[in-house]
Amino acid sequence: ELIIIRRRGKRSFLANLLVGEMVSKVVAHAPCHVLIVPQDGRMWNQRVLVAAEPMPQGRQIIATAVAVAAQCGLPLHLVSVVPAEGLRPQADAFINEMTNKARLGGVTAQGEVRTGKSFTEILNSATTCQADLIVVGTHSTDKRKESASSMVRIIQEVRIPVIVVPENCDYRDLNRIKHVGYATDFDESDFFSMKKLIDLVSSIQPTISCVHVGQQPITEEEKARMDGLKEYFHKIYPSYT
Repeated sequence: ELIIIRRRGKRSFLANLLVGEMVSKVVAHAPCHVLIVPQDGRMWNQRVLVAAEPMPQGRQIIATAVAVAAQCGLPLHLVSVVPAEGLRPQADAFINEMTNKARLGGVTAQGEVRTGKSFTEILNSATTCQADLIVVGTHSTDKRKESASSMVRIIQEVRIPVIVVPENCDYRDLNRIKHVGYATDFDESDFFSMKKLIDLVSSIQPTISCVHVGQQPITEEEKARMDGLKEYFHKIYPSYT
């Protein structure tokens, strides 16, 4: 029900290209939501920002963000970015409608429409409202390449967690999540990241699967590292499978 990817800190230009490609591929094929957590990321406790367009998937993305905000008891900030002022009326109507729906659901919500480049305005909005979690969507069709590119740029730039909502993916609240996948490259920071993950989901006791994907067959060293990671967490969290 949830895939979690840890993203390292400051990256080179080439590394950013690689993480962009990796994230795009994971999200394109993921059957569930994907949570990308930066190296110094932490559990959100201030505000959730959701970016969406006035289209069916936009409603789905906002529904996910509303559910997360409600479950965590946090305020919600809705933003829609249009490339030209002529498109503002439709976006205004959409944001007003969805903001009111969020409020009816018991969530403190406010919304805005911005004009400009999607990733720039979303990042500016997140900074202004002091959000510490961003919820965005992505599209599988070629027509939405710009949206997919904006999603990747956001993930590369921010230092807060990002939830990506693939097309046709229904939200499952935290209490219904039973299986969590964590992608590891055996970095030392995985121990810290996994501990934060377990602390986050400890109340629901899901099955956590650590996965390493490489271009070559697994080596004995990689196998030993994976065994060491599992042994460490079985020792300090014996109730987990």
